[in-house]
Amino acid sequence: MGKSKRILKAGKASIIVNEKIGDEKFMRIDFGDVGLKIGDTINFVEKPEIIFIVGSGDGTPGNGGSLIRYKNRKKIGSYSIRYMTKKLLKLESLPEDIDVWEYWTHRGKTLRQIYNERVNKDEFKL
Repeated sequence: MGKSKRILKAGKASIIVNEKIGDEKFMRIDFGDVGLKIGDTINFVEKPEIIFIVGSGDGTPGNGGSLIRYKNRKKIGSYSIRYMTKKLLKLESLPEDIDVWEYWTHRGKTLRQIYNERVNKDEFKL
């Protein structure tokens, strides 16, 4: 598939970065690509006790977005998953090629794992 990962250290956190090999570009996905819809919950890998609610999308590919909000907190508003990853990792900025989907889980699997499973399942249908 042409992807590899390298890990950068950022304080106590490790940053997972996808590197481009050859001409293949790292693919950005939205919640619809992993079947998540408004109201589903996700957790940040390094702080699983904090629960976030998916705030955009209907669970179908191409209609997912990437907005989340805190669950059980008085803070109001939605945030992009990229912004919240940066905030929780305590970074000034994220590398452009960071795979934020490796940092978030739904039912014990990272969003990247869920996406890869869905892609592989669809490939076998052909």
